[in-house]
Amino acid sequence: MSVGLRDYPLLFKVIENLCSARTPREVQQATVEGLAGVVAGDCYDLVLFGSSMPENNAFFAKPGTYTEDEMRYMLENAGKHPLARAFLHEDPGAISISQRV
Repeated sequence: MSVGLRDYPLLFKVIENLCSARTPREVQQATVEGLAGVVAGDCYDLVLFGSSMPENNAFFAKPGTYTEDEMRYMLENAGKHPLARAFLHEDPGAISISQRV
């Protein structure tokens, strides 16, 4: 996937919506709408996590893609993912899952 000149207005709108979100629910909504607008597909998700503050972890996905239990499992185990472990250990070469599986 490459970004073309015609993609910038959409990307700027996504950034604007994220920056103007005031509540966690608004951040979730802006993220879901932004992903849907930028990434074509039937399924997408985004896991945000931090090793020291798990209460701030967040999971965003296209509505109806995952059950509540599946989302909870992914959040609880986000730091165990091979790419996440490499990222947490500041491995500058960890840019794709295929590099860690």
